[in-house]
Amino acid sequence: MGLLLEDPLADAYLKFLVTELKPFIDKNYSTKTDQENTFLCGSSMGGLISIYGMCEYPNIFGGVACLSTHWIGTFDNNKQIPAGINEYLKRHLPSPIGHKIYFDHGTVGLDANYPEYQKQVDMIVTKAGYDKKTFQSLEFPGEDHNEKYWSSRLYIPLTFILAE
Repeated sequence: MGLLLEDPLADAYLKFLVTELKPFIDKNYSTKTDQENTFLCGSSMGGLISIYGMCEYPNIFGGVACLSTHWIGTFDNNKQIPAGINEYLKRHLPSPIGHKIYFDHGTVGLDANYPEYQKQVDMIVTKAGYDKKTFQSLEFPGEDHNEKYWSSRLYIPLTFILAE
């Protein structure tokens, strides 16, 4: 069963990544194929699928970078969705050993909805044992929910996730 939808495509998408796309890339390109060198990165709903992907495939993905993660799930202020995400994370976050998590968000536009939910998720992640070497959550005042801002700060999660 998927994370957000009654008839989810998230599980099929992740299965495609793990059973088709990653094996194809690893076979045809010079890659480091292990979990320590395999990551997911996404913004907005892509952030949600990224953290979900690491939870569902912790032996495949060693880290995630989630920019402006759309914790609210919809636009109708349905508090059940963030609560459901939090419960899922409490039960499924992988061990911090061998995993890294990066979250961020701005403070204007759609991102203005995220701080309260990000704080809840941050507490779940730290309670699961993640520390400064394995977890980072940043806020970018004045930044909005779009590619212009995500691209301007992408180097930050990449540097964090790829650091040894």
